[in-house]
Amino acid sequence: MKKPHFLKNPVFFLFLLITASSLTILIFSFLKLPETTPVTGNHHLRKLGDDISDELGFFGKMMIEMLPEDLVFTAFVPSEKSFSRDLGLKLNSSRPIKSQEDDDGDNTYAVVSRIMSFAVVPYKVEEVDLGKDETASYESLSGFTLKIWKKRNGGGLVVNGVESEKMGLKRGKIIVHIMNGVMGGGEVSKEMGACSLAYRRGDQKLRKFVTARSTKFLLFCCIAFVLVTIVCRSSRPWVNSSIAVADRISGSRKGYTLLMNTWKRYDLLKKSVSHYASCSRLDSIHIVWSEPNPPSDSLKKYLQNVLKKKSRDGHEVELRFDINKEDSLNNRFKEIKDLKTDAVFSIDDDIIFPCHTVDFAFNVWESAPDTMVGFVPRVHWPEKSNDKANYYTYSGWWSVWWSGTYSMVLSKAAFFHKKYLSLYTNSMPASIREFTTKNRNCEDIAMSFLVANATNAPAIWVKGKIYEIGSTGISSIGGHTEKRTHCVNRFVQEFGKMPLVYTSMKAVDCRNLWFW
Repeated sequence: MKKPHFLKNPVFFLFLLITASSLTILIFSFLKLPETTPVTGNHHLRKLGDDISDELGFFGKMMIEMLPEDLVFTAFVPSEKSFSRDLGLKLNSSRPIKSQEDDDGDNTYAVVSRIMSFAVVPYKVEEVDLGKDETASYESLSGFTLKIWKKRNGGGLVVNGVESEKMGLKRGKIIVHIMNGVMGGGEVSKEMGACSLAYRRGDQKLRKFVTARSTKFLLFCCIAFVLVTIVCRSSRPWVNSSIAVADRISGSRKGYTLLMNTWKRYDLLKKSVSHYASCSRLDSIHIVWSEPNPPSDSLKKYLQNVLKKKSRDGHEVELRFDINKEDSLNNRFKEIKDLKTDAVFSIDDDIIFPCHTVDFAFNVWESAPDTMVGFVPRVHWPEKSNDKANYYTYSGWWSVWWSGTYSMVLSKAAFFHKKYLSLYTNSMPASIREFTTKNRNCEDIAMSFLVANATNAPAIWVKGKIYEIGSTGISSIGGHTEKRTHCVNRFVQEFGKMPLVYTSMKAVDCRNLWFW
């Protein structure tokens, strides 16, 4: 008996199954879907418990409901009076209404969410965490710097000059401090006003469009689009073969050297070496060893056995410990004269990337071998103050995420050419190397300056899933941003200019993406 066509062709069978399911959903949507009611500004917010609702007021409550309560955040929430006084936000009119069409109850959500990004930090910050006369700096979700110190007479905190009114309210893991003002002051107020008006007009048009029939039509369009995408994606037999061809071509070239920095974390070192030994284009592993005692024989034997077990086609990855007499962060960039590969993948021992992600980043580097290609972007911003000419501020991930701009990638996970090891060791100003040794910080920024100065080109950020298997690093310690800012400005003086180049480019492996 001849088999039906759909049993012989799994793609066609899948298409038929999804089509039938989608039509069923569509029919029920026409029969059961209720008429939609006008959308309200806080329609998707979770309800906040009565325990702190009364303390926060309407807008503060809305602000906290935007945050996941199972993650650690500290929110410096303006009091109800501050929302009204500083931003003109009132309960019965979220912004001043200029005409009958300006019904902007929904717009409150956009305004408050923007304020939240300035006033929330992803850390635990309480009065007991600060010492007397100590000022701590934290980056908010938008990259805005919050400087925090205790009140002189105790009993509260001062954040960017704004004093707290009530401390220590909690919702899940979220800590809430009610403030007598808005983080960012008048500058934020002006921005909120302009942003609010634009959002309000667009949102009103959207609400008029979202009716029962248009919702059903959009549902039908989405289902049809998914079906077409699945069929087109599944019916391209050349995709997998083209990937295989690309991998064979890449495999015929030279590989890369893994340069791993470590310090008394032998379990992490074993895990990292064991993982990266499986990567197909890895040629050798150099472990930067700056401990007072040499690596033990048992550690060497363990790592050698791992490499033997994971050898491919008779090729065993070479392992070498680069022993250093002194403990200095500059050791991770010390020149290695007999490297077999041009490419160096600098990595910390507590960071893991999937091998296919590393191989993709290596392919990106091969297209631009003079620049740095990495996974951890950072950015510097010029200081706007008139009394600080040519002064720059270092900003972390949240600022990159918010602005879509970066100017460096950190060497904790980055590819660069081996020639930069020689330049760092022999041509980098000695004062910079002495500075990094003394302060135990910023050697990665120094390398970014070195490469940018040599190329006059930006670094390249590669999208990749990062797995941190170690404990929290120094970047979570208070004052870290200020120290890095000091490094940036010190290096600008040494180089005589700011060599870092801004860019918004991001490299993404689109071979297995649905949308790109």
